[in-house]
Amino acid sequence: DDSIIAVFGPFSSTCGMSIIPTMEKAKIPLISPTPSSSQYAPSGEYVFTGATTQELAQGKYADFIYNYQIG
Repeated sequence: DDSIIAVFGPFSSTCGMSIIPTMEKAKIPLISPTPSSSQYAPSGEYVFTGATTQELAQGKYADFIYNYQIG
């Protein structure tokens, strides 16, 4: 369908990974705001996310807890 210029979502890495091949083949941008798998964003030319990766977030959380002696 030529009227589809982009797809917004899905909201999980697992669902997103399953449709990436279809979106890449159709050359339709897939814009997903929340997937956090480090394998998600670099998985295609038409794949975009604004979320940070789990690995980066966990490191920042650990630094915060350590530096502010929380817990």
